[in-house]
Amino acid sequence: PIAETRRPRFKLPPGACDTHLHIYGPFDRYPLAPERHYDPDPHSTLDDYLKVQNTLGLERAVIVTGSGNGTNNQITLDAIARMNGRFKGLAQLDPNVSDAELEKLPSGGITGFRIKGRNPPSRGGMSVKETPRMIERTQGFGWHIEFMSESMQEVIAMTPFLSSLNVPYVFDHVAHAEPDQHKNGDKEFVELIAILKNEEHAWINLYSFYQMSKSGA
Repeated sequence: PIAETRRPRFKLPPGACDTHLHIYGPFDRYPLAPERHYDPDPHSTLDDYLKVQNTLGLERAVIVTGSGNGTNNQITLDAIARMNGRFKGLAQLDPNVSDAELEKLPSGGITGFRIKGRNPPSRGGMSVKETPRMIERTQGFGWHIEFMSESMQEVIAMTPFLSSLNVPYVFDHVAHAEPDQHKNGDKEFVELIAILKNEEHAWINLYSFYQMSKSGA
């Protein structure tokens, strides 16, 4: 993370929301998962994030429990509680999570959970196979799903399954749309727009543009 973030020339509107972030640490209080696939920067706590948020002029945020924390959502719950209603959260769920653990999440500000597509959920999130059962268990929570995809092709292929769940679902990482893709009549991009227009429960999450940028972050 870049600690010294400059204030942008563009002033964000009131209530502007950062739709996706991870926080980590302090590690003595929130230990990392042994099975993690990366080591997050040590300066990724809620306090570090709030400095950046204030500089950018953001007021709200959605914390996603990072895969470095595994399926322990306590760091997200504690951060939400500290922010007094300004933040919400997305959980990483163990398919075998207890009813007691599951039922405390909505009152803690959790509004949904992540799932991963065709590959095993090694980077966090439940698998497709496990999702219908979790939808049954969380019925009445008013939750949504964030689909952690690898490509726009996967987003399109997964839409019939996601629609069948009858809950709102969100494509992460801008559904992997790329710069200028809309200009050349790209078939997948046209299909994505049609999904967003016609599927009642389909949404798209606007973040990680820097990962798609041709000019760099």
